[in-house]
Amino acid sequence: MRVGHILRDWLDRLFEALTTVLWIGTGVIVLLFAALFIAPDLNPIAAWRPLPMQLAAFPTPALSIQPAVTATSQFPPTWTPEPSLVPSTVTATHTATRTPRATATATETPAPTETATATQTVAPTAGPSPTPCTGARCPTATPTLAAMPFTLPPEAPVYTPNTVNQNGCAWMGVIGRVLDKDGRGINGLFVLVEGNGIDLPVPTGPSPLGAGGYEITLSSAPSETIEHYVLTLLDGSNQALSASYFVPTFDDCQRNQLRIDFVQNH
Repeated sequence: MRVGHILRDWLDRLFEALTTVLWIGTGVIVLLFAALFIAPDLNPIAAWRPLPMQLAAFPTPALSIQPAVTATSQFPPTWTPEPSLVPSTVTATHTATRTPRATATATETPAPTETATATQTVAPTAGPSPTPCTGARCPTATPTLAAMPFTLPPEAPVYTPNTVNQNGCAWMGVIGRVLDKDGRGINGLFVLVEGNGIDLPVPTGPSPLGAGGYEITLSSAPSETIEHYVLTLLDGSNQALSASYFVPTFDDCQRNQLRIDFVQNH
């Protein structure tokens, strides 16, 4: 009996201790929840939570209508295979669309029968032939001026062996002068050469050819080309003073120097 009494006392003390611990634990838990409710940032696992999904704000697309630019071709027409230069003016060919005419359907209305009366047609009498106008009072034909103030003479380019330097056949280039209407050289203009990796304005000035001369090196050896090189005369503001001309070249040491003069026409 004494052992049972001791055991019962020990269990009572144990249950009393556990009850006290439970009350204390419950109070601690209530305090923790109250603290988390007041200050959520104290939660140690808050950093592990995934961030709330945020929708990206996209700008409202704006429709911008740009006017279509009508391109004006600056390319010259295809050069004809002879050493004569053709200005690079592109001629547009328009195809006309024929609109059929409306065909009217006539409704015949019966008319009373009439007796036809023959009418005599008088043949026209030939008049005198026009007489050609002669004398000082007759109008004088005005020549049509070129679109650009400078053009090339009909014989350009003139092909010769290299005489402008000591390189002989190890050179190919263009030489020439820019002349006014009186045949005098004009300094201070620029001959622009383009093509085959070259884009170079060469100034005109005093040279062995005279005033208004220029010299352009195209390559270190003669070669045959058709539409590789283009020459245009420019003023000091890069405004074109002539049409653009294709310059054909030949793989020939007797034709590796090209003489091209620009001549003012108005």
